[in-house]
Amino acid sequence: MANDLPQDVIPLETAQQWAANWNQEGANYLANNALKAFLIPGADIQGIIKDDNTYDIRGYLGLEKLSDGSFEPHMMVVGVDNNQNDMIDYDKGYYIYDFSLPCPNTCDTSSPLFVK
Repeated sequence: MANDLPQDVIPLETAQQWAANWNQEGANYLANNALKAFLIPGADIQGIIKDDNTYDIRGYLGLEKLSDGSFEPHMMVVGVDNNQNDMIDYDKGYYIYDFSLPCPNTCDTSSPLFVK
């Protein structure tokens, strides 16, 4: 199934691991690294809100453990229905999207929200 997924969609198991990593290591990561924002591709937002069943969007933070033992932050985003339930059903096309473009690295340094 992973090869058939749209761009920026990650398997549920990967999202669960990254979320667990955030729960265990997130505070330590933030104590030692700058994290200001995430760049969210417009095409991914369109993929999430593709039908009338999506009322909101929810973001989850995650950490991917890299081969060198360091972590890379991710924002994982899902559609939310009118009952405030996450819409995750890969068979129906409701995916978890990975936004792995954190700031620093993708910052708009001219933004009034970019505070040093």
